[in-house]
Amino acid sequence: MKKYKNNVISMLLSVIMLLCVMPFSVSAAGSYETSTESQLSMLDSNDYLSSENFTIPNGSYFIKNETLNRYIQPDDSNLNVNLTEMELWNFDGNNYQKWELTNLNNGYYKIISAYSGKALSVKSGEENTGNSRIIQETYGGYYRQQWKIELTVHGMWRISPRSGYSNNWCMSADDGIFFMNGWHIEQKQYTNNTYYRDEWIICQLPTSGSELKYEPSLWNSNPVLSGTNCYSYALNNQVDGWNNSNNVVWLNVGYASFVLTQPYINALNVDIVAKNDASVMGYTFNDSDRDEICSNGSYKIALVIKNYVDYHWYRQNKDGSWSHKLSSNPVTNLDASGEIIYDPENADHDYSPGSPDYTFVKYYRVTPLGYMYNPQKQSTNSSESDYIFLSGIVELEPYKTHLPSEEMAMQIKIGDNLQKINELLGNPQKIVTSGVYAVSYSLSSGRSLIVQFAYIDNNYQVIYYQMVDKGE
Repeated sequence: MKKYKNNVISMLLSVIMLLCVMPFSVSAAGSYETSTESQLSMLDSNDYLSSENFTIPNGSYFIKNETLNRYIQPDDSNLNVNLTEMELWNFDGNNYQKWELTNLNNGYYKIISAYSGKALSVKSGEENTGNSRIIQETYGGYYRQQWKIELTVHGMWRISPRSGYSNNWCMSADDGIFFMNGWHIEQKQYTNNTYYRDEWIICQLPTSGSELKYEPSLWNSNPVLSGTNCYSYALNNQVDGWNNSNNVVWLNVGYASFVLTQPYINALNVDIVAKNDASVMGYTFNDSDRDEICSNGSYKIALVIKNYVDYHWYRQNKDGSWSHKLSSNPVTNLDASGEIIYDPENADHDYSPGSPDYTFVKYYRVTPLGYMYNPQKQSTNSSESDYIFLSGIVELEPYKTHLPSEEMAMQIKIGDNLQKINELLGNPQKIVTSGVYAVSYSLSSGRSLIVQFAYIDNNYQVIYYQMVDKGE
């Protein structure tokens, strides 16, 4: 990749910072005699990565109207009173805008105000009446107080009362033309169009409206599936578009300036280098508070870290949930426990049993890069094999029997490209990280060689390697 030498000063400052925080216990590459492969292992099974039925976990949420960009709350003059009508207001994060969703295990939820303790409800006697105002009242288990919550084709949620579900009734903003606080919420026929007044975002962290729709199909087929990672996904970037290339790219933190090797990976270093990438490439990458509403055109991402091993990124979806891409695995909105992610800080990040868990670091606000793979565009390379190697795609061979020796393994050098390493050692056995591009080669001695690659000068090159003892 192009090195962007016009940013030398920023790069030098970053390097100085990195040297200040480098762990003193780490020695040169190849001398990790006490490391074990289990410390670097990733979950091999992808079973948790698919979900046919999107069910929202019980918990506290904000409910936002997509069109009006405002949040459900009771009329502010009667926040605690039975039969108070529901309205839409600008986000302020108070408890009167929070709703406790509880799955009733019958296909429906009850939705209870965190402030008043009263239930979202259709008015009694108006269960089949159009334009009936939605209210709050003491929960009694009535059908008008039970709500079906379904993901729509537009990537948002339809919220329908059990009392009128069979007649296509749903919760909707009314038909006024002035976007203002105090907008009424009514029962209407679901329209399934791009008007979106009857579609909702359910979130634990507020959204800007610029979040991307959760569309795993854009990422879950090759070459994009195998050739991109979590950082690629967080920044919505699939190919080396800054060099006018259609090669898919495994985006490393530092891709535009100074790629971090594993001994340097910690929260401070990743923060410095990721922000430097953005400065070089001209996109937004700023710290964000948990409850901040991002500016137009930007959305939240979140960082988790395994110090001196790996980083991993999440991004917020249009529907208020979060999703991510573990290494070359499919994109998913589920955490390691198989739960839909609504707040990365509280999600289960332990994707590799027996190894250290990722630790939550912070939220950021970003604008996406947006270079996407075009299957109709001829690659910049003349052959399919070249394209595969230049796109960083490796064929894993977990049950390989003819293993290279340690002597062969130590012939590799910093700067060797992926194709050369493949010719020397054959296929690796697994990818051992999510953000960092590190693969494991089993050796005939019983040890393993961990090799870290980075996309540099339009090719994948070795930037770090270490010999590790085999885990138990």
